[in-house]
Amino acid sequence: MLPTHHDAHQGAPHDRWRARLQQTVFAFLYGWGARFYDRFTDRLFLGEWARWQETVLPHLLAEGLIVELGAGTGRLAAVGARPGRRWLAIEPSPSMLGQAARRSGGPGCLIVRGRADAIPVADRAADAVVATFPTAYILDPAVTTEISRVLTVDGRFVVVLDGTLRPHGWGRRARCGLLRLFYGARRPDLPDPVGFDRFDGRTIPIQTPHGHALVFVGAQKTARCGTALGSGAEHFRSWGAG
Repeated sequence: MLPTHHDAHQGAPHDRWRARLQQTVFAFLYGWGARFYDRFTDRLFLGEWARWQETVLPHLLAEGLIVELGAGTGRLAAVGARPGRRWLAIEPSPSMLGQAARRSGGPGCLIVRGRADAIPVADRAADAVVATFPTAYILDPAVTTEISRVLTVDGRFVVVLDGTLRPHGWGRRARCGLLRLFYGARRPDLPDPVGFDRFDGRTIPIQTPHGHALVFVGAQKTARCGTALGSGAEHFRSWGAG
């Protein structure tokens, strides 16, 4: 997902036009333009987009079930799934799912249409839940409740919150200026450890070749999990069976 730096401040005229522009761009990229999504992000972010996504991987176990929210074109799922580590990628956009279907994530990778507030996984079945550049939905209590429900007692919650290019050289400075103009000077919706009140964790800056990512790594505070299954969970019981 593209990080949206504007979800809250709708008052000032410049905020309103920025919100309209973002909605137009995101609607295109998550619709007909999904076929261009990877090329667009690669060029716009100098190849860092995929590197920022992959910063979650060192924080995951080598085995178990990983649930990815907002999987987009399936790029992370394709590199994250491996023998012994199953990957369930959830994405609500049909256009993005079409792109993800063109990637081969291997037998341990399954990409399905779904929502973060109804994760189709049994209670305490996921060894980790990951998300890269989520919008403010990740702070929705219904979503954090679902994440807590599906995680094992010692499961991890790993989120790439943001990515920033280093403005070295006039070309990168100009690019960073345009990105600030599009996204805004700061992210009013940027999650932090305080926002994820169900989890103990911290935000870690991780350097990449042309910038850095901010990654939240957390774990369950307690063993509190609900008893209800998410929508369609019966289809994925075997994914939590070990």
